[in-house]
Amino acid sequence: MKRRYFNLDHSVIDYPYKTNNDDGFVKSVCFDDRFILTFNCQNVNAKEMKVNIIGNQVRIEIIKKDKNKGHLFSKSSYKIYKLPDNVDSRSIKYTFNDHGDLIITGEKES
Repeated sequence: MKRRYFNLDHSVIDYPYKTNNDDGFVKSVCFDDRFILTFNCQNVNAKEMKVNIIGNQVRIEIIKKDKNKGHLFSKSSYKIYKLPDNVDSRSIKYTFNDHGDLIITGEKES
C-alpha cells in the first residue's frame, strides 16, 4: 500500500474546509462554543509529526527520517490550516487517538 503524505502546496487552507477535500485529510465540526478538527494520520507515526499553533492557524508538519547504507535521509512536508473565527488560541489542544487520527479542539471566544 502506498503511503499518502501531504501535498507540498504550502498555501494556507481557509476555514471552512471542504467536507471531502482533495486530499481526504481533514474533517471539521464547529459548534457555537467550540470546534473539533480531525486529521487522518493513519499512515504516520505520531513521533513523526509536529503541530504548531500560530495565531489563528495550525501548522502540521511530517518529518520522515530513514537510514540507508549508513546515510541518513530526511524529508519534511507541511500544511497550514486557518482555524475557525473567534477561536481562543490559548484553549487549543491536540491529541492522537487509537485510530491514528490527530484531533485538535478549541473553544470560541465569547
